[in-house]
Amino acid sequence: MERRCGIDRAADQTERLQLLNNEIRACGLDPQSTVPLLAPVLCIEAQAGYEPVAAEGRRLYELIAQAVHAYLLACLGGEAGLIVAEDVHWFDPSTLEVLSVLLATAEGNLMVVMTGRPAEWPRETWPHKAFDLAPLTDVETDELITALDPALRADERAAVAARCDGVPFYIEQVVNGISQAGVPETLYEPLFARLRASPKVVPVVEAAAVIGRQLDRGLLCAVVDLSDDEVDDVLGELEDALVLEPWRSDGWRFRHELLREVAGELAPQPCGAGCTRGWPTCWSARPTPTGN
Repeated sequence: MERRCGIDRAADQTERLQLLNNEIRACGLDPQSTVPLLAPVLCIEAQAGYEPVAAEGRRLYELIAQAVHAYLLACLGGEAGLIVAEDVHWFDPSTLEVLSVLLATAEGNLMVVMTGRPAEWPRETWPHKAFDLAPLTDVETDELITALDPALRADERAAVAARCDGVPFYIEQVVNGISQAGVPETLYEPLFARLRASPKVVPVVEAAAVIGRQLDRGLLCAVVDLSDDEVDDVLGELEDALVLEPWRSDGWRFRHELLREVAGELAPQPCGAGCTRGWPTCWSARPTPTGN
């Protein structure tokens, strides 16, 4: 809505309200009844110049949801259209409900494309067809890297491919940040969030990153100050978070090299200054993760 309205971060409340009014009129909706319902979605307070809706609680929630649904359809202008919902696994219940209503009321002129990691969606009641997407092959990966930056040398393309494991979004971001050291900022936060499932995860994932992309369970148990059962619980947690995956008979591996790189930034380093202990006992110079 902000993008269609032309609202940027510098816009004050009055300007945001005016731009929303303009957008609602352009869509052919009634500003008097629609703006008070959509303004809260854009964090526009009533003091900016509109009359709040005389409803609260569940009734207000339903009215706002109806207004969002009507607005989305109005954006199509009565023509056939496409709505893309990305990363649905992150959607809150309210946004999932909007999708549910769109799918339930579609009349043959609307296609909804949803993407997301495996989770408890899409709902069984949604009319849909699911496609499980596999990573790009080595040839497809090289073609995408070349298309994004034809000037990259063969060794640079190979390095990007090794880090990205055939994931198109990772490839795009790594190629765009080819001159940067470490994990690109656009990828760091979402990858970092997957490593923070519980307090016991931290020492395990730090140790795993130092061991390497593939790791042996026995070695991991030997270097962390947790019981074998606790380590197994954490490994299961990291598998559920799509950080690690089983590897051979009694091993694990990071699903993506970029995840290992982010985890590696959490690991403590020797403090220098004559210290001979190093990892995992020396914690005096432990780095602070970017953005944390």
